[in-house]
Amino acid sequence: MSSRSDDIDQTLADLTELLKRKQQILQEREQELEKRSAALERDKSHFLLDKSPSDVLHLNVGGTCIAVLRRTLTSVEQSMLASRFSGRWDESLEKDRDGNFFIDQPIELFLPMVNYLRAKACETPLGPPVRSPHLKDYEARQVIVFPGDKHRNGAVKISGIKGSIFPLCVGSYALLSPFSCMFFLDGKRPFRSTIFEVRCIHKYFELSLKCMDCPLETWKLSKSLYLFLQISKVILPEFFLLTQSHCLTCTDFYRMVEYFGMTLGVYPCTIELHRGEAGTADISDYPDFSVIAREWSTFTLQVNGHDRDIISYEVVLGNVERMQIGWINEARYIENLTNDQNNGVGEEANSLALDCCRGGLLNQGEFTKLDGLSIGAGSVIRCEQKARRWLVNGKLVVSSIASDDAVHFENGLLPSGHVNGKEDKIIPSFSGKGHWKISQIILSNP
Repeated sequence: MSSRSDDIDQTLADLTELLKRKQQILQEREQELEKRSAALERDKSHFLLDKSPSDVLHLNVGGTCIAVLRRTLTSVEQSMLASRFSGRWDESLEKDRDGNFFIDQPIELFLPMVNYLRAKACETPLGPPVRSPHLKDYEARQVIVFPGDKHRNGAVKISGIKGSIFPLCVGSYALLSPFSCMFFLDGKRPFRSTIFEVRCIHKYFELSLKCMDCPLETWKLSKSLYLFLQISKVILPEFFLLTQSHCLTCTDFYRMVEYFGMTLGVYPCTIELHRGEAGTADISDYPDFSVIAREWSTFTLQVNGHDRDIISYEVVLGNVERMQIGWINEARYIENLTNDQNNGVGEEANSLALDCCRGGLLNQGEFTKLDGLSIGAGSVIRCEQKARRWLVNGKLVVSSIASDDAVHFENGLLPSGHVNGKEDKIIPSFSGKGHWKISQIILSNP
């Protein structure tokens, strides 16, 4: 008995000694980690010396110099623009000969993005919400003002000045914006227009001309232009020759915003609780886009402050219960919603969803089993082309497109339109309980 007791005591002593050694090793590792962390902070402080969110950065954007606060350029988290001007790369960024940071983009594209960030910085609950930039092809036609010969009762005509530079003479008149003008293209009917921005560039004026009723193609194909300028209803005695310097489109703007990783910062989306008990879900919008639902609920993914539709998105599943991922015809869905709180996306009229737990498609209440479909924690569900295709972990599993190699279904959702005076759009919606994240949101290019 004594021998057995001695063995137990020895074992306990050995375990105690082993625990002490491991604790000592852990303490040594923690001390080493703290030393490295402190060294990293010192290096970081040295690296970002004198870098502050309140720094005024001077930018040369396509030849035009502007000044912007650093915190404005870094306000959209995880964007390439924020990383670029965080202060870490200031020494390696391209600069012009005067030391201004150089951005090789047209100012007409870059400035609306910066102005949106400026407006968001001073947004208040009591003020009107800030809307995302909306550039139309006919709203940003940039023209350069040149002196021209009088023609047709004071109008001027474009001819033979391509690439030429002329000194500007405006007499004693100052051009103020906005002011109205009328112009003729190729002798066609007059188009109403407003010059809403005037900028002096050395000896020349650059005007931003907003045309009210001139189609873009007519503008592009025109060979001559007659212009009447009018300020305070007085026709100017001086008339000028205009030439189109750049025809920028909204597609150019979307491309630039995406290049800087700013799409969801400039064109935000938000997750909203559609059906369920308030307070039972924790919702995070950009940049996380995550949901923790403690009770089974239905959510929608909405655009906020702009007209670009969501055409595709991904859901990364955590531990979930009865997860249904898809789309709804928003206005029709709400108008025809039943009182059954247990119905989720795909189980009501005007909705489609992939049923992750049962492994099939829910098409307005009808369930179709998809053989071999296995979905669990960590799976990635991609919904493409506004309820036309579903992919699971990169594999196409169901589609309404006839040419796709997948199980086919009849897509009963209707194109966007109006229902009883309300706009009806196809928007993402998902039902479930547990934790999941939204990613890879793709917006339309209207």
